[in-house]
Amino acid sequence: MPRVLRDIVVAALVDEPDLEIVGGQGGTLRQTVASSQADFVIAGADYDFAEVARVLDERPRLRVLAVAGHGREAFLYELRPTRTPLGEVSPRAIVEAIRSARIATS
Repeated sequence: MPRVLRDIVVAALVDEPDLEIVGGQGGTLRQTVASSQADFVIAGADYDFAEVARVLDERPRLRVLAVAGHGREAFLYELRPTRTPLGEVSPRAIVEAIRSARIATS
């Protein structure tokens, strides 16, 4: 994910008291997930669908928000990979996508 886009995502989440931001170490999606043990991963949309599917098979409750490099669209991946278009990306849309995914797994 481009640094500018990453900064926008962090800025959208930093003031949310019920969300914790944990930086990934880069590398493959699988490595990022393993190193953080996160419930929700925000990544650039450059991962291929097969890689996302493998990670979700290993971590069934994980959600992956993939944000396109141009920052205008995002997709939410869930188990049995479901790609949910979220429309225009805004700080509020990112926060709401995370909260709705978290509620669905509770």
